[in-house]
Amino acid sequence: MIKHEGKAESPQSSVESGGFSPLTQPAPLGVRGYFREKTMSMLSCQSWSRSLTAVLMAVSFVLSASLQAAEQAANPAPEPAANEPAAPAADEAEDYDVIPLPDWAFGNSPQDKKRRNDLDVRKEAILRGSEPFDSQETRDYLQNYYTRYYFPLLTNPQHIGEWPDFRVKFLRALSVNTLQEPPLLRVHDFLVETTYQAMIPLIKGNYHPAVRCNAMLLLSQLNSQDALLVGDKKRAAVPLIQALKVMLDELASPTQIDGVRAAALAGILRHVEIDRQAGEAPGGQRRLVGNAENLIADTMVKLVNEKEPPEGRSQAGHDWMRRRAVDVLGALGSAGQNNSVVTALDGVLADVATAVSLRCAAAEALGRLKLPANARLAVPDTAKKLASVAVFACKKEAKRVEDQEDREAKDKLQAMGSSAYGMSGGYSEGGYGGMMPGMMPDTMPGMMPGMMPGMMPDTMPGYGMPGYGMPGGTPAKKFNPLGYRILLTRRRIAHEMLLVKRGLLGPDATLKPAATVTVSRIGSAAPTPPAKAGLSALAKSAAEQSTIDTVVNGIDEIIGVVNQSSFNEMKPLVAELRAKVRQLEDKCGIVVELPQEAVPGAGPEALPANPLELPPEIPGLDLPVMPGQEPAAEPAGKAPAGKPAAAPAAAKEASAPPAGQGAKAPAAAKPAAGPPSAEPPAVPAPGKTPAPGPAPAAAGPGAAPPAAKPPAAAGAPKA
Repeated sequence: MIKHEGKAESPQSSVESGGFSPLTQPAPLGVRGYFREKTMSMLSCQSWSRSLTAVLMAVSFVLSASLQAAEQAANPAPEPAANEPAAPAADEAEDYDVIPLPDWAFGNSPQDKKRRNDLDVRKEAILRGSEPFDSQETRDYLQNYYTRYYFPLLTNPQHIGEWPDFRVKFLRALSVNTLQEPPLLRVHDFLVETTYQAMIPLIKGNYHPAVRCNAMLLLSQLNSQDALLVGDKKRAAVPLIQALKVMLDELASPTQIDGVRAAALAGILRHVEIDRQAGEAPGGQRRLVGNAENLIADTMVKLVNEKEPPEGRSQAGHDWMRRRAVDVLGALGSAGQNNSVVTALDGVLADVATAVSLRCAAAEALGRLKLPANARLAVPDTAKKLASVAVFACKKEAKRVEDQEDREAKDKLQAMGSSAYGMSGGYSEGGYGGMMPGMMPDTMPGMMPGMMPGMMPDTMPGYGMPGYGMPGGTPAKKFNPLGYRILLTRRRIAHEMLLVKRGLLGPDATLKPAATVTVSRIGSAAPTPPAKAGLSALAKSAAEQSTIDTVVNGIDEIIGVVNQSSFNEMKPLVAELRAKVRQLEDKCGIVVELPQEAVPGAGPEALPANPLELPPEIPGLDLPVMPGQEPAAEPAGKAPAGKPAAAPAAAKEASAPPAGQGAKAPAAAKPAAGPPSAEPPAVPAPGKTPAPGPAPAAAGPGAAPPAAKPPAAAGAPKA
């Protein structure tokens, strides 16, 4: 019996008085409506969960709502005119629903804490079997505890961050051995069904994204039969098949958010992986066959073939979802209707614009397919595609490393700035000349008189240091503080090569070199060759198998390079890696080129990258010739009609009027009619005589440059 306010009540009456009666379901309230009824002091009295992502989203939402409410209270908006309709609040559509609960669910008084503790104690008693599960009142209590109290509590902004811990503890409680056998097996099945029915409204409702994503994750992890890992009756888990239909529907729903879709993809992959393991176990049987298999395959193929992300989704997020779909297809193992799965994976392999991780995942998925012997797949061509993926992945990583080192080298040079100058000013012949004032030219700080720079007394103790070419020990290996980058590159390439290798040899391939079957001696039992899988299972001739072996051997050599732990610098690793990649290209007869990437900071294609190369025909943008550059030719618009833009030196000088004559130019040198604004600067203004001299003076800022005069050719006649 639960005590409350001095009188004894039954557990059922306590549940109903607590606000989650099984007969009524309160309507959801908006967040602002909820905070109007509660005081702000409740926020400081509740502890946030350790889940950083959910907490940040909840904090940002609560703070934005509180700050806006405070601003509206301090500066109330004027009432709209009678003839003008009131404008709806812009952020009302962003409010999330919250299932209301009574005050004792959030209070910090001893009575409120005791009430919540009493509810938890009875719930645990039912799960342990201390309270029989025979009566309807006990079943109603357990159902109301979750659907009227705990699940609504997790929709509140103060408790959203508790979802990850709750999921772990709840699923762990369902998987205990006592709930897997009668009489508590009924409690297990009842809780699974109750949770399944309660998660669907949370997934589809207007609740916080953290609530909806965690609800989908919990739904995807429900099992109609949990696993038994100890004892004589060991068995695998059997996922709840009804949840698979919900996940497929929400994945295809156009109104669902991407977070829920991503959680649904993770759940579908779990269902398919467990189903495949059940089919491969001795005496096991798969459930996802026939129409269910075709439905899953068609849904995943549609997602894989969508190269461009929809509106509101980033390219990286879209690639992640496509990769999960590829993993589902590989675990499913079906070739699809009309070979649709093979066609989709082959398209990903051949697309150089696709992310490397996605192409490698497609290679592994291709090796997991159970293809029939008459599959329409060209083995040599597919083997070369897989080799191209391996080569592309290695070159991509090598280029990333080299670009990173180039950027860091440039940053170091820019950061040095004036520090490269000598201390006494200017550069010296040695590069860093200059001495501190007061220093003797033949001595350095810490150097005894008469010693040459760089000499150290061998007779003094402590100067025989290893690694400096002096006696005192074996040179130590140089420590590289950036060695973690080498390890990262080695691991990344090894993982990508393993995925491609599994596409060739099947899912059982490892980083170790492929085993070769040797001819046994006379009279000895011949070893049983391993069953072929992956692309090698489709090889029908020795030539096709030879092509696969060539690719596998080349990949094994690359793996052998990155497995070496002796690399202390990145450049030797990249150099040896490029050599092995080049050998693989030569043996397979392929050439793989990385796509050209846009140069950072480059402008549009219509404008040149160098501002000094702007088109000269734009008025006001003619720039003088920079020192050391060839003079630019006259633009076509400024040249006389029917003549080249740059005239010969002799003709140019002949057309100039001699000193003392009028300003009128000879008729032969008169340019043809052209645009008024494009008058050549070589023609003098009316009424003025050009000043004699070898060259005009340099133009000032903003002045038009002189006419470009090409250098006279050797042996050209002078006027």
